Amino acid sequence: MDDRKEVLPLRVVAARFISTDDQAGLAELDRITAEAWRVIQKRYWLLSTSFTATASATVATLLSGIALTWSETPGAEIVTLIGLGCFGSMLAVAASWRVFQYGGMKATAPQEPAYADVEDPAVRNLERLFVILQRESTARAFYFARNGQRRYIDHRYFFGKLRAAHVAKGDTIRSALFGPVGLWFARELFLEVDVDKLIADAKAEPNRTCVLRSGAFERLENPQGYLTRTAQNLLINRARTWRRKKCMLYPLDEARDAPIHPRQEWGIEARELRAAYRRALLALPLRTRRIFLMHRLKGMSYREIAEQLGVGEKGVEYHMMRALARCRRAAARLE
Repeated sequence: MDDRKEVLPLRVVAARFISTDDQAGLAELDRITAEAWRVIQKRYWLLSTSFTATASATVATLLSGIALTWSETPGAEIVTLIGLGCFGSMLAVAASWRVFQYGGMKATAPQEPAYADVEDPAVRNLERLFVILQRESTARAFYFARNGQRRYIDHRYFFGKLRAAHVAKGDTIRSALFGPVGLWFARELFLEVDVDKLIADAKAEPNRTCVLRSGAFERLENPQGYLTRTAQNLLINRARTWRRKKCMLYPLDEARDAPIHPRQEWGIEARELRAAYRRALLALPLRTRRIFLMHRLKGMSYREIAEQLGVGEKGVEYHMMRALARCRRAAARLE
């Protein structure tokens, strides 16, 4: 497998299509999906009300019809027919929502997306991602089943008007999404791709404006955490540059370079962070915690862990992602 491929939430991939800064891209995604929801909000509420009303009428009239038929009461057939008519109306309401999203009962071609502003540069970059995902030749998106196995979805899932819901953070617009097969589909999707290559193939142009100047900083949930992560990433990138350029590091000259003692707060923050990680790990299910420690402390590969525990490598990957997400949440609460 290509070493540059990585498993990422589709939402993160979309954010990188929009901006070279992940946090700025995620903030833009939240704006785009919130505006898309406002575009279809009234239509969806009308659908929900109609569907609920016809479903309630169906249940009431069919139960009444069955009871009247059982008691051999005159007029039972009429009540049953009314119930069947209500049932047909309920199916028609659901079908109208599918037709609205896919242009018909079957998803045969991409539809014009529902955005507040289709000329928005961020929207255009997001659509370049969806154009790639609409191709059968592209790596397929997937979600994780309860057993940790991957479940791949068809490329037609990105044909609908509400395809932006696939990268939405909350369930508001996701609750309105029909899949091309079945009814509502609100799973979090993932991709295993080389994101840089995907961006180049799609000819996307991510925004390179700093998040502090783009106006997205005010929309970040955790600005302090963003700045901390940015500083960490800059240090990591600098170290990688040094390694790539084979920079030479010289030993410290104590007579000339006086050491700077770390501040006491660093030690306190480090202890708090270790305590938070410990609590997060102890709160994990036993198998998830065991897999995480086998990989991080013992340095075992996914394959070695899978062979020792008798599970699939994908199951190990699922548990690792679950543990890392818990650790990230624990660290974010301290920021």
